[in-house]
Amino acid sequence: MNRAQHADGSRPRLAVIFSRFPVWNQIFAVNDFVELERAGFEIEIFTLRREQEAIRQPENDRFRNRVHYAFLLSPALLWENLKAWCRPRTWRLFGAIVAGTRDRRMEFLKTLFLFPQAVYFARVMQQRGIRHIHAAWASYPATAAWIVSEITSIPFSFSSHAYDIYMVRSLLREKIERSRFVVTCAETNRQALVDIAGRSADGKIFVHRHGTDLERFRPSLAAAVRHEPGWRLLACGFLANYKGFAFLIEACALLRDQGRQFECVIIGRGPQEKYLLNRIRETRLTGLVRIIPPMPQTELARYYHRADVFIHPSVVTRTGNRDVIPNVLVEAMASGTPVISTRLSGIQELIENGRNGILVPSADPQALAEAITCLMKDPVKRARLAQAAQRTVAQAYDRRKNAEGLIRTFMAHVAS
Repeated sequence: MNRAQHADGSRPRLAVIFSRFPVWNQIFAVNDFVELERAGFEIEIFTLRREQEAIRQPENDRFRNRVHYAFLLSPALLWENLKAWCRPRTWRLFGAIVAGTRDRRMEFLKTLFLFPQAVYFARVMQQRGIRHIHAAWASYPATAAWIVSEITSIPFSFSSHAYDIYMVRSLLREKIERSRFVVTCAETNRQALVDIAGRSADGKIFVHRHGTDLERFRPSLAAAVRHEPGWRLLACGFLANYKGFAFLIEACALLRDQGRQFECVIIGRGPQEKYLLNRIRETRLTGLVRIIPPMPQTELARYYHRADVFIHPSVVTRTGNRDVIPNVLVEAMASGTPVISTRLSGIQELIENGRNGILVPSADPQALAEAITCLMKDPVKRARLAQAAQRTVAQAYDRRKNAEGLIRTFMAHVAS
């Protein structure tokens, strides 16, 4: 019998709310629910925005027939909202949420749109026999989960990752207080959440590292054999300013000016793509630096194997956006690729400078170029760092092992 299965054979039914589903760069979050389902929970996905997935990922495919949408002008949504707005409870809840977001225009407007969606989801979840609601992010999904919980009395929890802690803080204290528990992926995040909500919330905030699939991302013996000259540099991620790819391009310009032979591939899509392509042209790096689209993880694993160095040049933006423990760093380390990243607090939970990777100051192309040169000139050091990185991931970032803690948390708060 599955661990979460009741004596009568039924399984706890869990609703998971996403801002968007399916999307290529949220597989790390979806993996958590794959593991919960293996443990006996029955998962249904609710999304505030429907996405047309360009990259088919098996993890998303698993839930494809269990995804619920809320179309703003649908008769069913309008009818549920008409009934809900006849109740004073709805007005009070709406007033509390508006008061918590009115100082931030964008959050206020988005909340106005998600409120009727959440009202509709409340009815669907009741019809589907949902026992617990979990929001995949602390921002708008957690706001929707809170609304549904207030309407239905179904308890909720949420996961918090990065931007949803450091950028979108409206109502975060209230959501922590009203949730049954909170899950986050790093000690850095846990401390930030405690600072927001107060020490009394400490006992309900749990650190569960995502980890990675060690079968999918593992070293390849064939990757060690190469004949073509030049350094092969790799980066991967959402093309946004907090990822720091503009500084990698500047570092590549320095390497070119020093006469280094290399190719740099950046894998990703995002709002900075046009800007980054322009910088590649302006710095005369066309042919040396390429941006290519995201791909399924099975294909991504081959790029890790082919690379001599994986580089993740994260920065903290003026608005506070940042990486915490980037999953691509964990994947590269598991794949046996030496890594270079920056000295951000979350990343330093994963990488110890000089032991299992190299850390440089953020937003510093010169330091990045020097680290790449130093590592590429020292194959013994590359091998040593790569082996230590593999051990780190095997010990602390094995997805299956790490999921056990997450499953125990859900068993304690949901299935009991």
